[in-house]
Amino acid sequence: MRKVYSIADTIFAPLGFSTQENWAALEQNISGVAPYHSTQEELNYCYAAVINNEKLENKFSLLPPSITPATKLEKMFIASIADALQHTSVNVSSNRTLFVYATTKGNIDVLDSRNFIGSGRVKLFDMAQYVTKYFGNPNQPLVISNACISGVLAIEVASSLVKRGLYDHVIVTGGDLVSMFTLSGFHSFQALSHGVCKPFDKDRTGINLGEAAATMILSAEPQLSSDIEILAGATSNDANHISGPSRTGDGLAKAMDSAIANASIDYSDIEYLLAHGTATIYNDEMEAKAIESRNLSHIPTNSMKAYYGHTLGAAGVVETIIAMQSMKKDTIFKSLGYVQSGVSTELNVVTKNTTTTIAYAMKTASGFGGCNAALILKK
Repeated sequence: MRKVYSIADTIFAPLGFSTQENWAALEQNISGVAPYHSTQEELNYCYAAVINNEKLENKFSLLPPSITPATKLEKMFIASIADALQHTSVNVSSNRTLFVYATTKGNIDVLDSRNFIGSGRVKLFDMAQYVTKYFGNPNQPLVISNACISGVLAIEVASSLVKRGLYDHVIVTGGDLVSMFTLSGFHSFQALSHGVCKPFDKDRTGINLGEAAATMILSAEPQLSSDIEILAGATSNDANHISGPSRTGDGLAKAMDSAIANASIDYSDIEYLLAHGTATIYNDEMEAKAIESRNLSHIPTNSMKAYYGHTLGAAGVVETIIAMQSMKKDTIFKSLGYVQSGVSTELNVVTKNTTTTIAYAMKTASGFGGCNAALILKK
């Protein structure tokens, strides 16, 4: 089996249109979450992190034009991928390069009758094929859509393909939009926060949604000595409930166990855990129990949801990039919104930006349907 490295990455989000711009905002603990103004009165209480359409159009206008009009999400994907590629010499037209997409709803906005494109690319594969063809890649793209673990799962799948020698490079990109569909869905669960969310805090009341596109380029050959190795990953499904997480955390713990075993390391090697941390009552409690059950309660832990909102299919990619940058720059950011513990077990939730060396980190994710995922990163 070959080793796999992340050789380039980009985060395209309200906090910035590059990893560097996002990092600069995170250093100042700036949140991209703001009051959301909806045409539906019942949603006007919520907060979300939304990309400015004018800035997006300006950014996209600098790229080679697409043959047919692109949707907002497709523009986000293309801009993110293009930025990541410019930092590499990867040949996107090679059949040894594959595109992998992580998304939960894709072009959900084209179902709106007012959308100028219509519903032609509402199917996830059609959207992925459109973006792939823009870059002239000859392969059929791979789409990973498994609720909120989609991004982490896509990285795991892509890493496996490179390890096995099926491809030399895999471009992993995750993206989703804030839409009336997703907002209404979480509103129906009474899961939306009335302010900026507070992961693991006693006063947490729910999530914020967010939109982003993020890209990682995986390769068997590192470009720089600082490139992070994607050591191993694993998934599980506790099949607890279609929308509610397991109350015990056993499913997530099993995914963590498998990832640790696949990485051939011990839990004692993990020095940083970037959690899913949605700020819903049940998710955070479940995660805390899983973390405590594997004796990781003392490990510095944070959540990115109060910075980006929950970006659904993009979340795992966005947050893995942040974890990698934290390893490279020896910095862990405060878990924004956290003041006092609101879970039944003690966690070492980071309350201020902290300087520390990190050799091994873990990224976790959980989602609807009982799905769970864990990823191990090595410096």
